[in-house]
Amino acid sequence: MKSKAFEIIADMSKDEDVSKIVERALRKLKKIDVLINCAGILKFGGLQHEDIVETFDRVISVNLKATLAMTKQALPALIESKGCIINISSVASSYVTRNPLVYNISKAGVTNFTKFVALELATHGVRVNCISPGPVNTDIWEKAGMAKDDVRINMVERLPLKQYVKAEEIAELAVYLASDNTASITGSDFVVDAGMLLGKSADLSEVSTMNLN
Repeated sequence: MKSKAFEIIADMSKDEDVSKIVERALRKLKKIDVLINCAGILKFGGLQHEDIVETFDRVISVNLKATLAMTKQALPALIESKGCIINISSVASSYVTRNPLVYNISKAGVTNFTKFVALELATHGVRVNCISPGPVNTDIWEKAGMAKDDVRINMVERLPLKQYVKAEEIAELAVYLASDNTASITGSDFVVDAGMLLGKSADLSEVSTMNLN
């Protein structure tokens, strides 16, 4: 049986767009079994950056608030189906660097949100888990202003496995967490980071500030 996908274009920072996504999904699919919150943006800046407040508002609205809003909107359908929620966080929630301040804060929020909601929804039979990728080779880096070659190569060389995480790895893990094979797993955070959090390899402060000042 071939799967069928359909597209909904929306701004995840807008409440009305979040509502539109859930409404159209229910109209098309009739039910929601799995919600994957994966919208995210990366912006650099520390507390002394002039536009840090604006950066905070923008990043939090997409990375954290949208996760809460989507979960809230889809919740009645998920409770009805006894479905599951998978939030995409980041290893950035688990370590401290000088940059990017707001991104790390937003992802720490996603990870903690996952655990709180997992506890709240357990009585409804809804499972909630989290995936925390390390560096994935997507265009989020270019959109954040990072040079494609020198900074990326430097980052990969600091990883114990000397390779980026593949987007397919994250997708396959999400499929597994949504399956009946993980019926007893909830409130867990799954790290996929090419060894990034092992020892000193987690300290990417120098990399994250290159070419961005």
